[in-house]
Amino acid sequence: TTWMQEILPLLLNGGDLKAVENVPSWDRAPWLEETRAPVVLDKLPSPRAIVSHMQYNLMPPSFFKTKAK
Repeated sequence: TTWMQEILPLLLNGGDLKAVENVPSWDRAPWLEETRAPVVLDKLPSPRAIVSHMQYNLMPPSFFKTKAK
């Protein structure tokens, strides 16, 4: 998961290191289970990256109704 928090934002920003050097990993790809996730996610430009250890079958129904890719 930590590796993904480092690599995915780089991919989303075309490999631009400046986009990841100045922002902590927990703000680049916040944890879904974190209480401040909605606030952080609303500030991130689309597409957003999130991380989670939640099992797929425990995700809320609204997670499956979105058109996220």
